[in-house]
Amino acid sequence: MAGKSDRKPAVSAIANDFLNIPVARLKGIGVKRAAGLKKRGISTVLDLLYLIPKDYEDRTKIIPFNKLEYNKPAHIKGKVLSSGEERLFRSRKNLFKIILSEGIYQVDLCWFNVKKAYFNLFCSPGQEICAYGHVTCHGNRVQMYHPDITTAGDDETPALLPVYPVIEGLSNRQLRPLIRAAIKEYLDLVIDPVPEIFLKNAHLPGLKETIMALHSPDKSSDLQGLKSGETPFHRRIIFDRFLNLALRMSHDRRQRVFQTTTPLKIPERMLMEINTFFPFPLTDDQIKCIEEIRNDLISGIPMNRLIMGDVGTGKTLVAVAAAYMVIKNNLQVAVMAPTQLLAEQHMAYFCALPPEMGFKPVVITSALKRPEKEKIYDSVKDGAYNIVIGTHALIQDKLSFKKLGLAVIDEQHRFGVNQRSMIIEKGENSHVLSMSATPIPRTIALTLYYDRDVSIIAQYPGARIPVSTILVERTKKRWIFDSMIKMLEEGGQVYIICPLIDESENMELKSVIEMATNLKKIINPSHRVEYLHGQMEQALKDATLKEFREGKIAILVATTVIEVGIHVPNASLMIIEHPERLGLAQLHQLRGRIGRGGKGGTCILVSPESMSIMTRNRLSVMTQCSDGFEIARMDMEFRGHGEITGTRQSGLSEFELGEVFENHDLFRMTSDMVKEIFEKDPDLKQPEHRHFRAILERSKNITV
Repeated sequence: MAGKSDRKPAVSAIANDFLNIPVARLKGIGVKRAAGLKKRGISTVLDLLYLIPKDYEDRTKIIPFNKLEYNKPAHIKGKVLSSGEERLFRSRKNLFKIILSEGIYQVDLCWFNVKKAYFNLFCSPGQEICAYGHVTCHGNRVQMYHPDITTAGDDETPALLPVYPVIEGLSNRQLRPLIRAAIKEYLDLVIDPVPEIFLKNAHLPGLKETIMALHSPDKSSDLQGLKSGETPFHRRIIFDRFLNLALRMSHDRRQRVFQTTTPLKIPERMLMEINTFFPFPLTDDQIKCIEEIRNDLISGIPMNRLIMGDVGTGKTLVAVAAAYMVIKNNLQVAVMAPTQLLAEQHMAYFCALPPEMGFKPVVITSALKRPEKEKIYDSVKDGAYNIVIGTHALIQDKLSFKKLGLAVIDEQHRFGVNQRSMIIEKGENSHVLSMSATPIPRTIALTLYYDRDVSIIAQYPGARIPVSTILVERTKKRWIFDSMIKMLEEGGQVYIICPLIDESENMELKSVIEMATNLKKIINPSHRVEYLHGQMEQALKDATLKEFREGKIAILVATTVIEVGIHVPNASLMIIEHPERLGLAQLHQLRGRIGRGGKGGTCILVSPESMSIMTRNRLSVMTQCSDGFEIARMDMEFRGHGEITGTRQSGLSEFELGEVFENHDLFRMTSDMVKEIFEKDPDLKQPEHRHFRAILERSKNITV
């Protein structure tokens, strides 16, 4: 969907400071609408111009009733035959219906739970109205559910109409004229910060042309390209986000060489000590990574290192080794995890380590009462704890350290730039060690994380039994069910992954709640079934995962919310519904949740009966390969060939990680361009770089 570019890039907004006019000053936007826009991150006029449509509706032509095609959107015009409200017996819902006619043909326009006062404007028999919606069929009746309707005379000029992300208090019908008015009044004031020669070499359109083309495309525009977000104009928006990141990374890397910190004292014998604390030998990759960290810590320059490793490669052990070297220098370590459950897992890990390592860990949880928190805050400030573990609670103003030496950030892509900076600023030029299990090809990783040093752990410790992955068609659901029951009877636990939370108009897709409800009817109470999804309260999510980890829940039906970090050693079977909707890297992350108890595991990909050859080849990669980095490389290749890979992984502050995969050539080109600019003009003082300088100063609140 074109929605892949619905975030505003910080780049040009900064270069165009004079357009930072409050959006509330626009005619038609009052206090209430401005508040709704602000929730979406839109505070200025230029923010509004960068609200990129997530889809487009083709209203360039009216479709005759006898030419309508089922399961496709259409723009129609007809006369009102009748209207009224009826009560549906089975669902007990109120349905409002307008029957529209065109000669002998009819279409039912249907809405649930509507305000009748509004629809009275469109209910007069014989009145001509227009409707745009998805065409369906029920019985022998042609229908549209929740179409957009207008009186024929008031219908917007036939066009490709943009569909914007949901904004509280503003419908698309209200928002479109506001954006058109902003473009009319302010577009001429927009300055493009990118030199024309670079745009020409990169085959990118200018900024003004891009804004106009995305908000007001003409009838001859590439509709499919607009809907999929694959036009040169979308590519320009993505470039702007890449540019913003590349400028910050290049500046940060350059500034690091000017920062100093006290070199830590880490003799060679300390590395030997670390090996003795664990009952198994470290892998060569772990040893190399620990040596690289040691060299950083003794260098006198603040460390900024990222450890990238597949699920189960032992990144946490390396972080423990780093923490050990730091506390032996009488400094404290902060460990920040994205969820409370992961924070508690880290706490349990540190508590289980040999006492002679000298760790004094504490975890700060939301469950702590105020007096307990304040007591912990005082103890941390006094240095009584040398390992402080938590989630976003670690960046609260009330928490201060006696002397923070190292910040460990787990699943770093789950935190924004500002959140990572806030924990680092708790110390003075503290060292930073980030960890990520998201597999990214090394060539992209070195560019994406140009501002830091990257260590990759590819080897698995011990005799690891890989997870077996099977591609099974949905027609074999009896075999799948029997396999699940067999696993449960052997004492194992099961994940079932569904793409949706609740029932959908597309009944082909299995939903979490529907699946859990049906399973409870079949196998409860012998095997307890619960569900988990991202819209649940955090406390309920944590409680559900805790019970699953403790073995109180046998089957957990979940969305992809469980893809990162959850450690349940007894979970040995995962069933993934509609795997064709997910990317390879995401599927690999999901199956990494099973087989963690040393017994291996099985992942069943439940495929549709009919798939394209490309989709089948893509999913077959999962049955043949267990190397996360190789899977990430192949995922990138499939994306490059245009295969739709479903939900993209988010986390980067200005753009989706999937955008890097899908536009890796543009990302690398942008990074190279910025590196070259800094090499020639490190202070960005040349006139042609003045806009880049403005971007950097505003985005980082610094003076270059």
